[in-house]
Amino acid sequence: MAANIYGIARLLYTNAEDGKDYRKEIADVYMKQGEICLSNEDYENALIDHKKALELRQQICSPISREVADSDFFIGIASYCNAKAHALLSKTDASLKEEALKIAAESVTYLKNAKHIMEHYAVDKAIELGVLKTESEDDAFV
Repeated sequence: MAANIYGIARLLYTNAEDGKDYRKEIADVYMKQGEICLSNEDYENALIDHKKALELRQQICSPISREVADSDFFIGIASYCNAKAHALLSKTDASLKEEALKIAAESVTYLKNAKHIMEHYAVDKAIELGVLKTESEDDAFV
């Protein structure tokens, strides 16, 4: 039911004719659809939805943003779950073992990227809030 509602919301935003840019809202809908797919253990569709959200967020957000990190994180989690499912199936079908390893490596890449972004985001936010000083500010007080 919820997936259908999000699908309708995505269609409404996509087909809106009021001239507004709804990419943020569409990306948010893709994220929610991906979360629903994850909770239903539909990892392939979770990956598709989260990757679509990432693509949109990369168009409208800073590369060092929580939104991009969030998308990377969920792609990493969906990839991990997908790899785990393939690994379980590989016990009966050897051809899936290589696929599981490939998907697991993809998972690590996305999770590391999310971690990297959040580390930079946290430092940037701390500087913005005055909790940390930039190197040039530190040098000015020497």
